[in-house]
This record gives sequence, C-alpha cells and structure tokens, in this order.
Amino acid sequence: MENLTDYSEEQIDETGTWLSISDLMAGLLMVFALLLIATLAQLYKYQEQSESNRVVIIEEIQRGLEKAGIESEVDLETGSLSLTEGLNFSSNSSALDSSAQEFLNKLIPIYSQAIF
Repeated sequence: MENLTDYSEEQIDETGTWLSISDLMAGLLMVFALLLIATLAQLYKYQEQSESNRVVIIEEIQRGLEKAGIESEVDLETGSLSLTEGLNFSSNSSALDSSAQEFLNKLIPIYSQAIF
C-alpha cells in the first residue's frame, strides 16, 4: 500500500504557490471591501448634505414668498411650489397678460435668489 504522506517535491511546490496566491487574493478582496465601505460612507454623507441643502432652499423660498405677500403652497417633502394666483395668457395669444407679468417680476427674483 502506498503511503499518503509521500508527496513529490513538485506537488509540495505547487501547494506553496497556491497558498501564496490565495493569500494575495484574500488581501486584494479586503482592499476592495475597504474601498467599498469608504465610498459608501462618503456617499451617505453627501446624500445627507444634499438633503439638508434642499430643505434650506425650500424654506428660503417659502419665507421669501411670504415676505413678498405671494400666496403659495410649498411642499417641504417634495419641493413642489403651488401658486394660488392665476397666471393666465391673453385669449388666443402666447403672451402673458400684464398682471401675470407683474406677478412673475416679483416671483422670479425671490426664486432665483433662494436657488443661487
């Protein structure tokens, strides 16, 4: 019967090579895992910062509209701005009527100041 502990020198060298390669691959896997964790942490931080900036902009628009006496509804969750005043076009025309132009002349500076 053949003894199982008798390995040729070539088989022993191959085993050492495969162990070294597997150690390198495990190390490489850990490097990629750490890079993924760091990237996800930064992404989470930027997402929170973006959300807080969005809320600040929406609140600033709402304050500016209230200060100017413009009736509106602002949804803080979605940022949707609903104007209660009617912005109407003249009949059979692509131009806004004068009251709508005056309204937009008040609204646009408030809106652009909050965004920029």
